[in-house]
Amino acid sequence: MKRFIVKNPFEDTLSGNVVGVGDVIEADEEREKLLREADVIGKEVVEPNENAGNGNEEKKADAKTEKQKAPKEEK
Repeated sequence: MKRFIVKNPFEDTLSGNVVGVGDVIEADEEREKLLREADVIGKEVVEPNENAGNGNEEKKADAKTEKQKAPKEEK
């Protein structure tokens, strides 16, 4: 299920609790649609993928490729 940041307080009909601004709630597609129509949720919370690298692998590979393409300096 997706998770969303609450941008306007509302009473959760499922739990009966008041959900405050900044809270994070879970919602399936149908509930997400209803909450968006009520304008109470904002951005989806995206958790970093634990299996993914930190993004440097691609940068390192690009740098290595560029280094290989560069002409060698003569001494």
